Formats: sequence, structure tokens, C-alpha cells
Amino acid sequence: MTLHGAGFLSVSSNGQSLVVSLASPASLSQPLGPPEESECSYCIVGYVDGAMKSDGSAGGIGGVLRNDTRVRLITFSVRIGAGPRILAELLAIKHNIEVFQNSQWNAKSKLILESNCKVAIDWIRDPIKTPVCFSSLITSITNGWTCIRHIPRAGHCEVLV
Repeated sequence: MTLHGAGFLSVSSNGQSLVVSLASPASLSQPLGPPEESECSYCIVGYVDGAMKSDGSAGGIGGVLRNDTRVRLITFSVRIGAGPRILAELLAIKHNIEVFQNSQWNAKSKLILESNCKVAIDWIRDPIKTPVCFSSLITSITNGWTCIRHIPRAGHCEVLV
């Protein structure tokens, strides 16, 4: 793990490289309004997305963590290998949880995940629906986390920018 100037952190694991952007005061976006979760005194909202080429040969995952006033705190983008589209969505969710768990905000806030993939959300909420080939990944996602919600694709694009 290496911290670079301008708020960039690079992590290399098993030959995979990850670049995480840590927001600095000069790069923070304007707040987008209060969170919808009124029971949370300080929430971090994680927006995720996964993409795969139409032939399934390569893909990528990305996401952003925003604070309770929707200011961008961390963004990430990672290349992943081949597989079905749902794998990219699930890996994006898992990675966002891991980024949050390893952040300074983990101890003092609650993570609320938002995804545009209804199938992934349904599997996470009701693991019995999960195909066997994804069950261990779903189990690793559901450990240590409490809230996920579905947001329409149009709204999802606005928050990832």
C-alpha cells in the first residue's frame, strides 16, 4: 500500500493493482442533500457499479463513498477478469464494503450501499435464492454489513459522477 501525493493511494495484491482516490478539500463536490436514513446519525453511502464486456471476456468495477451530506470521500475503479455480468456487480459491492471497512469512517459511521442491480440485491437480502456458484461470494458480502438499497440506473449515474 502506497500513499501518493494529491490524495491517491495505490494497493497491489496478487498482481492486481487498485488505485483509490482520497478526496481533498479542493476536490470535494458540492453536497447533494441529506441522507434518506433518518435513524443514522452519521452515514456513509456507498454507490457501486460493475460492468462486463458483452462476451464476458473482461470487466471492471467502481464505486464511491459519500458522507452524510453526499460529499465524495473515496472513489475506486478496478479491472476484473472474465465472467458473467452479475459477478462484476457482486464484486463491486464486496469491494465497496472492504474499502469502507478499511477506512477511517468505519468506527464512527454506518455504511448504506446503493446498487442498480436488483438481482444482486435480491440475492444479498435472501441468500437462499443465490445460485450455488455465487453462494460463497454472497456469504462474504453479507458478513459485517446491514443496509443495501436498489436505486434506478438513471439516479445511479448521477451519484457516480
